Formats: sequence, C-alpha cells, structure tokens
Amino acid sequence: MKNSGFFNIKIFCIFLFTACSAILCGATADIEKFFSENAANLWTLNPQQVNIVLGVPLKAQDEFDNIMRYNIKESKDRIIFKDMNVAEVLFYFHKRKLQSIMISFYNRGDSGNINEKKFQQIHKQTVSFLTTVLKCKKISSENIKFDKSVVQSVKFADNFNDYILLYSNKSKTPEYVQLKIYHKGKSAKLKQNIRAATDIKSLKKNLQKANGNLLYLDIPMVNQGRKGYCAAATIERIMKYYGAEVDQQIIAQIAKSDAEKGTNAEKLFKALEKNSAKLNVKIEKIMTEKIFNDVDNFKKFHETYNNFAKKQKLKRIKFKDIVSDKNKKNAVNISMFMKEYFYDVFLAARMNDDKTFSQFKHSVRNTIQEGIPLVWISFVLDKDKSGEKIGNAVLHMNIINGCKGTDTLVFTDSWGKNHSRKIMNMRDAWARTSMLIKIMPK
Repeated sequence: MKNSGFFNIKIFCIFLFTACSAILCGATADIEKFFSENAANLWTLNPQQVNIVLGVPLKAQDEFDNIMRYNIKESKDRIIFKDMNVAEVLFYFHKRKLQSIMISFYNRGDSGNINEKKFQQIHKQTVSFLTTVLKCKKISSENIKFDKSVVQSVKFADNFNDYILLYSNKSKTPEYVQLKIYHKGKSAKLKQNIRAATDIKSLKKNLQKANGNLLYLDIPMVNQGRKGYCAAATIERIMKYYGAEVDQQIIAQIAKSDAEKGTNAEKLFKALEKNSAKLNVKIEKIMTEKIFNDVDNFKKFHETYNNFAKKQKLKRIKFKDIVSDKNKKNAVNISMFMKEYFYDVFLAARMNDDKTFSQFKHSVRNTIQEGIPLVWISFVLDKDKSGEKIGNAVLHMNIINGCKGTDTLVFTDSWGKNHSRKIMNMRDAWARTSMLIKIMPK
C-alpha cells in the first residue's frame, strides 16, 4: 500500500493521544466521524488499527482477536452518535482483516426501555446519517414476523459498503435499532441470514481433539454482557455455529426476555419451535430433570437427601421449611433449599439415580460426536466442595461443547474471552443439571 509508512506514523500519534486522554478521563469516539473518514478503507484494517482509528479501546472476545467489542455498561469510555451514547459495537475479523461491523444504537437489554418518540428519533437520525452523511441509497426493505414480534430490515449502500438497518418497535416496547455493515455485495437477505445453513451431515467434521481423548466443538463467542440474556446469547451462538446471523436482541425479542430477570426457558423453546421453519432448526429435549421441575419428584429427592444426611450425621431439612404457599399451591423454593445443602450430601443423593446419570453421560458424548452442541440449563452454585454448604444456586443457560470420555464435560459460557472451553467433572455437571436440549439444522 502506498504511503504505508506515513499512515503507520499517523496511527501511532493518534494512539498516543488517545491513550493519554483515556487514562485521564476516558475516551470518546464519534460514529459519524469514524465512518466519514474510514468508509472507503474499512476492510483493510486489522484489530489494532481499528482500536487506534476508532479512538476507544475495544475488548477482544476470543483468543484470536476475531471479535472486538465495546459495551456501554462495561466501559468508562463512550462511543457517541448525534446526542446519544451508543449501546454496543462489535467488529468481526477473519485472518486479521475486518469482515463486518454491528452497531447497536439502542437495545432494550443494554439501554433500558424508551418511549416511542425517542425510538423514532433514533431511527430517523440513523436513516439521515446513512442518506445524508454517507450518501447511501436505499436498496430494499424486508420484514419478518415472529408470532407478535416483527423484525424490520432496510438495506442501504454506497460505493464501498452495504448497510443493513435492523429495528423493531411493532410491540408494546421498542426493542432495538442496529446497523450491520458489510463489504459491498457481501450482505445477504434477512430471511436468508437468520436461517441455519449448515448441512447436518457435515457437522462431524467440526469435531476437534485435544489432550488425548478430549473432544470439543468451537462455538462462536458471544458476550451477553451485564444483562440477563444468557439464554438469548446461547441461542445466538448455536445459530452462528450453524451459519445463521440471528443475534441475541432478536432472540430476546422472540422469547420476551427480561434484561434483569432473564428468560423463561419453556417460553423460549416454545417460541423456537413455533418459528422453527423460519430459523430452519428442530428442537429436541434430551432430558428434563424431574426433581427440579416437579414438586412431587422433588419431595422424593428431599427424602433421599435427608437419608444421606442422616448417615453423615448432618442436619436434615424439614420439607415444610422449604415450601411456600403461592397462589394457593404448594411450590418448592429450590434455591432456598439448596442454600441448606451440604454439597457432598447433595451429590450423593443425585448420584443415587445411576440410570439417569448414565443416560446423561452417553447423551452428551453421542451428541458431541455428531458435531452438535447441547443447550445446558443448570444451577450455578456458590460452593461445590465437600463439607461446605452450597449457598446461592441460580439457574443458568450455556452450552456443552465437548467431553473427555464419560468422565469430563466441556462447556462454554457467553461471557467473552477465556470462556470458550471449560471443564467439569461429569458427576458434578449431572448433579446440577435441570434440562438438556438439542438444537440442530433441519
């Protein structure tokens, strides 16, 4: 590239200025300025150059710097657009070259609820930016309906890039306004983008090996951030693994997720099943652990726990102390009960069900060998050491993406870098499992 030496010196000077400013008071980047100055050479930039030219530090989301991210809730720095703060920005790379960009001008999960007037203002400003500042032309529009939710899409283009504006306010609450940027001619139609595109027969080729007999699948990383979107982020990752571009904002919209309270798993999977043709997936429940989902079965488990506690001369827990009268029905507060658990007693009581544990182990191994990841709903425990009380127990959704024989489980959380491949003893994994679901291409 001509004048590359001058370009590098310029970037280095910008970097020094930006670094000093960020240390003192946090940096600020302007989306309009960034695109006005770089629209013609976006796809030549590597991760370090994007960091420098943008002027706000981005965080790598994987070990290869293939995803660089900014989120308003996790940074003292600010990326602005017009008179507002941008919620999130993602830069995607391949072989250290920029491939696409996602700008979330507004999303309910990161920014909270807004009224219709504010939503329309953001939408109008975004369209004006594309047509007036970048001189883009409107190419086409496309809508997809998911039950009562509608995803609206408008494609714009200039001489260098395609711009896909995604937004939704066809519900009681505005959901998001986001912009996806691709190299000219590289964008696809929305209906095509959101569909799983992988041939199920080819998935076995994705299976990788490490440290002898450890098998794992590389699942694209998504960071849910500080919002309760573990379920939405999990589904986005699995869909991306299958070649789709549906993101967690759309999944959260379909499932009616709450940024604070999270997602109701039953509603999520019903919504996915209802829209399976549009997403080109099928959902199969491998296992629903009855003790965590049924009062009568939990009562039987409670008796088993107390029997093991008695053998170890530990305090037994009265069932009446963990039952709450809710809407005139007896409902077990499992989290309350688990605060009183001694972990080793809990594990012994769970392992008393050898048959179901065996099914769990073989289901994990067989599914992973097919190249298919598993949605894993389980309890995250404060303590999991012998002789200690568990403390808090919170339901969480993530992905099982590997195993080592039938003794070790490999899993991944949607929390960014260093969470792609983690291991857990299969017994411990089974003990906290509430549900296991297989989502696969049709």
